[in-house]
Amino acid sequence: MFLVRRMFGLYSTPWILPDDGVSWDQKTYDDMLNVVATTKAEDKVQKLNFLVLGPQGHGKSSFINSIASLSKGEKTSICNAGGGRSAAGDNITTVYRELNFPGKFQWFRFCDARGLTKKRTESESLLQDLKKVVRGHVRSGYKFLPEGSIKEDNESFYIKHPSLAQRMHGVIIVFDVNEAYDIHANHIEDLHEITQTLNEMNVPVSLILTKVDDICPCVKDNMSNIYHSKKVIDAAEKIHAFLGIPKQNIYPVASFEDRVKFGWKEGLPLLRAIKACLKTAKDHLYNEGENEKPNAKGTFADVSPM
Repeated sequence: MFLVRRMFGLYSTPWILPDDGVSWDQKTYDDMLNVVATTKAEDKVQKLNFLVLGPQGHGKSSFINSIASLSKGEKTSICNAGGGRSAAGDNITTVYRELNFPGKFQWFRFCDARGLTKKRTESESLLQDLKKVVRGHVRSGYKFLPEGSIKEDNESFYIKHPSLAQRMHGVIIVFDVNEAYDIHANHIEDLHEITQTLNEMNVPVSLILTKVDDICPCVKDNMSNIYHSKKVIDAAEKIHAFLGIPKQNIYPVASFEDRVKFGWKEGLPLLRAIKACLKTAKDHLYNEGENEKPNAKGTFADVSPM
């Protein structure tokens, strides 16, 4: 049973306990940065692939840029971000891109996709595309179109026989904590469908709960309260109830798009989240592609599609 410091809205015991404990200091940050930078997929693939998705405007592209900033050690942008929509109200991200990081993080990449929409007619084709992305059938540069999913006869962007190295080894959902209490019905339906498909494929899924310092002054004043905040825990429980994602796979992080630079206090929750994602992706690979090894040229043989 959690004990609540009612005056401050904090639990005395953290709701999640990272495997490194809950130390908050520069050394912990430096050690975590090194772990994330040196974690490899061993000999099965050269890089771990993570599909990053989420509803429009929830901070998906900003999250990707924040990880790039941690990797490089300075404010960095590797994909466009602007609140999820252009001035015309359209999705900022319309093209599927495989994004490598500058700096320290050389053993994994993020794959950026179009944000989930509240329009049923548009989301149906997008969901079909995302499933094909997870299975490795889509090349970087493909443009998502609301009128239909990618076809097998698309020689430029459809991969008929994807290798293990071309598939997704993990999926990261980015979700704005401010939307946790009133999730749009279409987002619930879409995310249920996505997570069901991922469960069938045994692909691990994690959720990044962004902007938690916006809803909790205790976290804004002291980042070490992020795992103790009652408001953050309540939001995570709402996400779990609505979407069915286990609470241990939900990782709270602070706002990052408006920060001029990253301090270690803000960066530590991000690193802890990525470290956990890397671990589950490696666990997923353990039973995948046992006969798929890199050849002398460092490439990978094709296998039959899932």
